[in-house]
Amino acid sequence: MITAEPSHAGALVDLLTLAAHSFLAYVETSASPAATDDADRRALALFAELSAKEKHYVEAAYDLAYDAGLRVGPRPFALETSYFNYLRGATLLERLPAEVDREIAALQATESALAGFERADRARRLVHDFLALRRDAKRRALELLQALKPPAPPPPSAAPAPAAAKPAAPPSAPTAAAKPAAPTPTPAPPAGDAAPRP
Repeated sequence: MITAEPSHAGALVDLLTLAAHSFLAYVETSASPAATDDADRRALALFAELSAKEKHYVEAAYDLAYDAGLRVGPRPFALETSYFNYLRGATLLERLPAEVDREIAALQATESALAGFERADRARRLVHDFLALRRDAKRRALELLQALKPPAPPPPSAAPAPAAAKPAAPPSAPTAAAKPAAPTPTPAPPAGDAAPRP
């Protein structure tokens, strides 16, 4: 059995807490999330899948702490995690990337604190495993968030351009006034026929 130095013991408890009491673990075990539509159900299915992938590594973190002579469990969940209670699955999915970023920073700090630990290589490998899991969780969450976005509405169709006005016809030339018809001449009487006298 390894007996960890006090500073390493604290770092091991930090690692165990990050492993066993992550945001994923809280959603799965304590948050009682709501599922009201397909987006919520898909989000919660992803939480369940990601949490299941971590179980082996959580057990490895307990084993490492036990081998170091620690007989304590992880620290309790932070008080502010209660704000995640009863939220919809899709809302929790939106929170996951930020929570994972916070956990990644904490894991990296824990790795530095374990420098000089007798089983530092084993602890470092475990930290790197959790870092890979957290980064994969963030990637999967962002992909699902993108898939759940409603499609963008089509751009408004352009109104048809008004038809060009036909040019006005040029004014027609004034029509010449018709000349009056010439009077029809009266035929002359036949020769030899004298007009009767009155």
